[in-house]
Amino acid sequence: MIAEIATIYRCSPQPAAPIWIDPVITGGIGLLGTCIGAGLVYLSTRKIQHDQWLRDSRKTEFSELLKALSQSYGVMISLRTPGRLLDGHDLRNLEEAEASALRTIRDRIFIADDVARDNILELWTNASKTFDDCRDFAKFRASYNLINEVIVKAAMQNSVPRRWRKHKK
Repeated sequence: MIAEIATIYRCSPQPAAPIWIDPVITGGIGLLGTCIGAGLVYLSTRKIQHDQWLRDSRKTEFSELLKALSQSYGVMISLRTPGRLLDGHDLRNLEEAEASALRTIRDRIFIADDVARDNILELWTNASKTFDDCRDFAKFRASYNLINEVIVKAAMQNSVPRRWRKHKK
């Protein structure tokens, strides 16, 4: 029996592998798997963080838009009260409030599609022009409330627009 075993080992075409090969191969496979896993986690986390950043940026812009329109609305209502005579300072405040609202509507980056789709600029321009011409406080309040509702509805959707989802850096 020992002779048969000796014959089998002598006739074996491959020499025995060094003892260090198995741990190196196993370690290499483990290291490769770890690197691939870390890369996949990095990519998925990066996308999630980017999407969250976009949502936060949109929320900030909606908030800034509401704030600017609210301030302009307040100034217009307070300075256009019946019987009030406007001095130079009041006229400058009124012009600045109206310009600030228009500037804020126009300079939105992350919500530009929402602003254009919902015609916020047109709604605000028509409301303020009608108020300047007619001084109808109830109509202006109703227009402002409608614009406010449209903006809040768009902000509550708070999804990342399709064109941003396709964009990869």
